Amino acid sequence: HVEATEPGELVCLDTFYIGNLKGVGKVWQITACDAASSYGVAALLPTHTAADAAAFLRDVLGPLFRRAGWPLRRVLTDGGPEFHGAFDEACRQLGLRHTRTKPRHAWTNGFVERLQGTILQEHWRVAFRRPIFHRPAGAAAVAHRVHALLQRRAAASRLPAPRPDTFHARLGRRQGMTSWNALGQSKCQHRFEPGHASRVAAYHLDPLRDPRWGKFLESHPRASVFHTPAWLEALRRTYGYESVVYTTTPPGIELTNGMVLCRVYSPITGRRVVSLPFSDHCEPLVERSEDLESLIHSLELDSISERWEYFEVRPQTALAIPPSRLEPAQAFYLHSLDLTRGIKDIFRRLHKDSVQRKIRRAEREGLTYEEGRSEALLDKFYRLLLRTRRRQHLPPHPRVWYRNVVNCLGDKIKLRIASKAGDPIASIVTLSFKDVLVYKYGCSDERFHNLGGMQLLLWNALQDGERSGAREFDLGRSDCDNSGLITFKDRWGAARSQLNYWRYPARLAAVTAPGWKARTAKRISPHIPDSLLIKAWRTTMVKEISSHIPDSLLIAVSKLLYKHMG
Repeated sequence: HVEATEPGELVCLDTFYIGNLKGVGKVWQITACDAASSYGVAALLPTHTAADAAAFLRDVLGPLFRRAGWPLRRVLTDGGPEFHGAFDEACRQLGLRHTRTKPRHAWTNGFVERLQGTILQEHWRVAFRRPIFHRPAGAAAVAHRVHALLQRRAAASRLPAPRPDTFHARLGRRQGMTSWNALGQSKCQHRFEPGHASRVAAYHLDPLRDPRWGKFLESHPRASVFHTPAWLEALRRTYGYESVVYTTTPPGIELTNGMVLCRVYSPITGRRVVSLPFSDHCEPLVERSEDLESLIHSLELDSISERWEYFEVRPQTALAIPPSRLEPAQAFYLHSLDLTRGIKDIFRRLHKDSVQRKIRRAEREGLTYEEGRSEALLDKFYRLLLRTRRRQHLPPHPRVWYRNVVNCLGDKIKLRIASKAGDPIASIVTLSFKDVLVYKYGCSDERFHNLGGMQLLLWNALQDGERSGAREFDLGRSDCDNSGLITFKDRWGAARSQLNYWRYPARLAAVTAPGWKARTAKRISPHIPDSLLIKAWRTTMVKEISSHIPDSLLIAVSKLLYKHMG
């Protein structure tokens, strides 16, 4: 009879052969189960040696029990060769008592035997009846499937519908589970892989509910308005995108890093995770390269287990590490204007004909300037936006998106309108966070471009930002093939830099040149060549139709389309 009264008093270990997986090779599973609490942990091994079992004991089981506050005292195994030699030496180094069961007495180790039977029945036999890889991904991908079973999946043979943490709840009825419940609620994703024993654990948090995220953003020098809970809430209200932060900081501790992403699940464009949709950039707020590597590795494993088509990160600066499996997906130019030089110096650097004279022309023409967040200003902005997007042969965001952004961001957003004789002729939307002012949206009436309405709005926004203590005016991203917009921003004296988006898997990296229109059409018609799709999109007939389409239909198209394009 085997009995234990406290967690860590007796931990039962065993291994079993899973099989020879195509693209992976032979795979074994090593499993540990605490006799007092039924706390179980498993890992996959490409080899079946005493050194592997010793590494699991030393690098996974020991640290895991220490974090839970459970003193590890004794381990129980069978007499297999993997539990001799190096494994005995690891036990001596850790001060553990190692007990072996008698030959042909497998029931003595029944705790772990039953757990392995459950894993076999609820995971492996189910998984082998369906494909589990988009492509060969190695033993790490299979290990993540075991993690998914132990922490999120319901018992397939017993429960009518999936429920999170059912496996935990069933084990949690045993005594001594206070510390284990705390660990379970943290959503820790600690994975053991041979050769990666030092990799840091990854945790998830909800940035809309966890107050640590907002506090962390206030103190981080690279945090932007796109990281804020207000921006994430606008995405959720409009498009239903769920946001999540990956971090290496355990629950209950002040955050030291974080990478925020949104889940975009679309029946048209597929399942993916983006950091962040409809945001020019979203820097991973991670200082240490090893932490960033752990978070990206966690995303890679999640992309396989959750069946994402890809995940995409949009850092403003170069990544701290060059992840081997991430490839550039899209490239843009980003313009930024230094506001610390003073207004006079900034004005002197502006292009004389295209900017300075247009500002003076707007003043002579008596253009009026309005700013705020009212519904009336939103109406004026959206009418101009519809006109601009029709001219560009593109649908705008639905109006509810802009209303939600205004409502969620509050005083961090301003609608700026320039009018001639009471008629709006140009409008921009600026966002602010800490010491950065962001030019996010712009639109105008092309009949009045010569009056300098856009130049007047940007100049007023620039002066407003400088007076309020902003150090930078972010003029936003530009497509690399949009020479007109790039030249316009260059003439404001802004510094131009490369903005790269990164994607995993690399084989799904997008091609920048054709643009999003061709990629969307190609998803609908996968066998049509890109060149033909682009040519068809750009035909005179399509341009004529989009130029004269009624506003109501254009708005309906935007409501249908944009949710799938994040």
